[in-house]
Amino acid sequence: MATIPAFGIIWLFWYLDKHEREVWWQMVVMAILGCLGAIPALFFEKWAILRGAEDGLHFGKILLTAFVVVALSEELIKFLMLNTYPRWQKLFHSRMDAIVYAVCVSMGFAAFESAMYAWLYGLPTTLIRIFTALPVHLISAILMGYYLGKGEFILRKRWQLMLAGLFAAVFFHGLYDVFIIQEFNDMLRGVSIVILIIGAAIAYILVRDALATEKILHAETIQHNSDDNSDEEE
Repeated sequence: MATIPAFGIIWLFWYLDKHEREVWWQMVVMAILGCLGAIPALFFEKWAILRGAEDGLHFGKILLTAFVVVALSEELIKFLMLNTYPRWQKLFHSRMDAIVYAVCVSMGFAAFESAMYAWLYGLPTTLIRIFTALPVHLISAILMGYYLGKGEFILRKRWQLMLAGLFAAVFFHGLYDVFIIQEFNDMLRGVSIVILIIGAAIAYILVRDALATEKILHAETIQHNSDDNSDEEE
C-alpha cells in the first residue's frame, strides 16, 4: 500500500506524455535507480542526525538539516541518476521526457522511503506521507526535470539550466522541510502546506508548458517526415 501512490503517479505521467510516450521498461529502470538512490541518502541522514545535526529549536541546525542533510543529499542523488543512465541512452528528446524520467526517479525514491516508514512506524505515518512527502518529491522532480530538459535544447546554457534545476529542487524541498522540522511553534507547520500549494501551482504551469512544447515538436516531426516522403515520391 505504501508504494501504490508513487507508482500510480508514474503511470499518470506516462499517460500525460501522449505525443511521445516513453518505453515502459526504461521508466522501470529509472524507478529502480530511484529506489537504490534512497539507500545512501537515508543512511547519510541517519548518520547526520545521530551526530546532532537535527535540533528543532536551533535555527542554524534547522537550516542545516533541511537544506543540506535532507534536501541537498536527496536531490543531488536524483540529479546524478538523471545525468547518467538517461544521457547514456539519449532519452531526453523534450522537456516532458526529462520530467517523466525525473518523476520515475523521484517516485522510486519516495516508494522506498514510504515502505521503510510503513515498516518502522505503521499505517498512520504512511498515510500522512502520501499527502506530504510524496507531493514534495513530485514537485521537486518536475522542477528539476523541466530545466534538465530545457538544457538539452539550449546547449550554450546547458550547465546553467541543469544547475538551476538542481537548485530549484533543493530550495523547494529544503524550504518545506524547514517548517516541518522546526519546533518553535506548531502553527508554523501550516506554512509548509502553503509552500506545497505554491509549488504545485508552479509545477502545473511547467508541465503544461512542457506538454505544449512537445506537441509542437511532434507536429514539426510529422511535417518533416511528410515533406521527406513527398520528395522521395517526386
